[in-house]
Amino acid sequence: MNTADESSPEPRKPSILETRPIAEVLARGADASPPLPVDESAAALELRLQKEMDGRQEDKFWAFFIGTILLDMAMFQHLPWIGIICVFLLELVGLLGLAKRFGNEFATILLAHLYQNFCDWIGRGRN
Repeated sequence: MNTADESSPEPRKPSILETRPIAEVLARGADASPPLPVDESAAALELRLQKEMDGRQEDKFWAFFIGTILLDMAMFQHLPWIGIICVFLLELVGLLGLAKRFGNEFATILLAHLYQNFCDWIGRGRN
């Protein structure tokens, strides 16, 4: 028998990624088989679930916002003007944080603008 074959190490097989350039590997993803109906329905259900979760988050924010307005209506008549300003600023900061947390972009922009204008108005009163 041949001793030369036994003493030399067997050549290593290159992996799939080593034999194909990355462009071929990435292009193969475009040629993949079309999605199954189960995949399409799962994607549609996931999209509906995400919309439902976003809607609930928005509803939570608006519930906090309306509750804050109702509390203000009951509380502001018993506070002096400086107390009203302090409570209003604290509420704006809190509502701005809630709007960001709940992902409500419209309310975030609106409250940030209102907060900026209110702070500018207070600053002008000092001069």
